[in-house]
Amino acid sequence: MTGNDLPVWDFDIGDIPTVEQDSNQDDIEVKHEVKEPDVKLEPEVKDDKEEDKFEIKQGNPYEVEAQQEPEEDTSKGGDERYKSLYSFYKDEGLITIEDEFDGSKEAFAEILKKQRFAEQEAFQTQVVEAMPEYAQNLVEYILTEGDTLTVSKLKEFLDISEQAGSLPDIGTDESKAKEYLIDKFSKLHGADMAKKFVEALEDDGDLLDKATAELERDKEELAKAERAKVEQSKQAKLKQQQAQADFAKSLETELKSTGWKPEVQQNVYNEIFSQNLRQKTSGIVQHPKALIKLANYLRYYDPATGDIDETAFAKTAYSGAAKDLKSNIEKHFNKSDAFGGGTVATRKQDKNETFVFAE
Repeated sequence: MTGNDLPVWDFDIGDIPTVEQDSNQDDIEVKHEVKEPDVKLEPEVKDDKEEDKFEIKQGNPYEVEAQQEPEEDTSKGGDERYKSLYSFYKDEGLITIEDEFDGSKEAFAEILKKQRFAEQEAFQTQVVEAMPEYAQNLVEYILTEGDTLTVSKLKEFLDISEQAGSLPDIGTDESKAKEYLIDKFSKLHGADMAKKFVEALEDDGDLLDKATAELERDKEELAKAERAKVEQSKQAKLKQQQAQADFAKSLETELKSTGWKPEVQQNVYNEIFSQNLRQKTSGIVQHPKALIKLANYLRYYDPATGDIDETAFAKTAYSGAAKDLKSNIEKHFNKSDAFGGGTVATRKQDKNETFVFAE
C-alpha cells in the first residue's frame, strides 16, 4: 500500500451505530466505540504518471483506469499498418494526390481528406466545362457556394451576367455602333458631350473601330467581375474548410483530455458530427421535461470561458439519498472527513455496490 491508497472497510449499512444527541451538549455521543484500524502507511512516493490513474466506481463508463494509447510502430518511421494501407490505396488509384506521408494515422487521415476534396474539385470542373461558355461562371459559382448560396448572392451574380448578356452585337452596323457609344458615354460625360464625341468619330471614320474596342473592353470587365465572384466564393469555402478542420482537431484534443474510455470518446465524436445531434437539439424544444433539464444544465455555461461549470451543476444535482448516506458514514467516524480530505468508500456486501464521495 502506498501513501496514495486509502483503506476500505467492509460492513453492512445496517450495522452503522445510531447517534444520540443531548439537547444541552454540542458533542455527539456514539452508542458504541468504533476503533479505526491500525494502518501503517508507507512513505509517500510521488509519481507523475500516477496522477493519470484512478479507480472505476459504479461501472462509470466515463472514468477509466490508466488509459494508454496504443503506440505506433515507429522503429522504421511510422506505423507499418498505415504504410501498407497507403501503398494499397496508391496502387489501386484510390489516392491520386501527391503529398508527404510519414506513416502516421493522422497523416493518413489528412491525405484521405485532401483526396476527397480533390475528387470534388475534379467533378465540379467536369460539370462546368460541359456547360456553354456564357453559363460556365454561373454554374461554377453555384456549385462552389453550395448550401451557403443565398438569394441575394445569386441576384448579385445574375446582375453581372445580365449586363454581359445585354451587350449588343455590332458587327458592321454603324447605327448600332453609334447607339452603343452614345449610351455608354452619356453615363460618363452626359448626353450632349457623348453625342458630340460620337459625331466626331463618325466624321473621322473611326466609329466602328472605337465601338468594337469599347465593346470588347466591356465584355472583359464583366467577365472579370464574374470570375472575381467565383474566386471570392472559393476563398470563403477554403476558409470554411480550414475552420472545420481546426475545430475537429480541437474537439479531438478536448475529448482526449476528458480521460473517458476510447469507445465513449468515439461515440461522442460521432454524435457531434452526425445528423442526430441536430435533430435532438431542434426537437428537444417540443418536449417540456427534456427542455427543462437542458435549460437547467445550460445555466452553468459561461460564454467568456466557452465552458460549462460542471462542478457547480453537480452541487445542485447531488441526490438527497447520497447526501444522507454520506452523512451517516461521517457520523459513524465522528468527524466530517474521516481520512483527511480523501475518498470515503463503503461496500454493501449483500448487493456488492460501491458508493463514492469525493470532496
